[in-house]
Amino acid sequence: MPPDDGPERLAIPSFQGNPEERPPTVPILLFLSCVLIWGSTWYAITFQLGEVPESWSVAWRFLLAAGTLFGLCVWRRVPLAWPARMHLRFATLGLLLFSTSYLLVYLGTRHLASGLVAVVFSLMTPFNQIHGAIFLGQGFERRLLFGALLGIAGLGLLFLPEFHGLELDHSTALGLIYCTAAAWIASLGNTFAASRAMAGIPNFALNAWGMLYGGLTIAAVALAMGEPVGFSLSPGYLASLAWLALAGSVIAFTLYVKLLQTWGLARSGYVAVAIPVVALAISSLLEDFSWSPAAVAGAGLVALGNLVVVRRRRTAS
Repeated sequence: MPPDDGPERLAIPSFQGNPEERPPTVPILLFLSCVLIWGSTWYAITFQLGEVPESWSVAWRFLLAAGTLFGLCVWRRVPLAWPARMHLRFATLGLLLFSTSYLLVYLGTRHLASGLVAVVFSLMTPFNQIHGAIFLGQGFERRLLFGALLGIAGLGLLFLPEFHGLELDHSTALGLIYCTAAAWIASLGNTFAASRAMAGIPNFALNAWGMLYGGLTIAAVALAMGEPVGFSLSPGYLASLAWLALAGSVIAFTLYVKLLQTWGLARSGYVAVAIPVVALAISSLLEDFSWSPAAVAGAGLVALGNLVVVRRRRTAS
């Protein structure tokens, strides 16, 4: 597609009036795309672990994604020159959404099973509700909270085996703190991305600068922690890095920003609740995950929570 004459805004069509009047297929497609892409990244991450320190794998992911986005900005003639105050906002977004939350998740996985990490991180959904009400004046819809709680309860059933034998020792408590903090910080990043401070910025430029600052931040943290610079040329590492950077970061985050702007902060946060279901489906095909009765019931609860969240409110004709 040739470049446009004007700057690319990469926003969905502008609809006037009440958000409830927007065509429902647009945000639902954005929602499903984010869930499917990010649901697949859990399996891709398994190829990133072991040989290269986790912090450097995350840094390479976002630096590669940022480089791709900058190239797209040049091709699409998206403006990249912004005043210093905007770069401070880009750096804030990168610190919250593209570095700190990811680093805390990796730290948490050192102490908790991956399923429990997913359950704890789904707390981002109620955090989005709270932050949206406090900072954005979006109100607090009980229906959305009910759907989120259904999803979280479903995840608890899906990962029920992870809870057996769990003891709240020092290591477990530390893991819970890390993952809860990661969900809270990621929600703050979502709130900041949906705020008026970031309004009017082309999504490609916003994500490009945010991911650049985020990748540089986590690289600096890795160096400060004394971790040697690591990289791997193995096919599995390179292929998973490309998928995580291009699909999981460039495409999914761009769509997610559109979803935030279109659907609102509270509903968009439910992406974090639905992602583990997709990850489990992939795991059942590629990693011999067995579906217990509790897992089936949990998947049903998550699906029901999705229906509660995404259904449109009935309005009088």
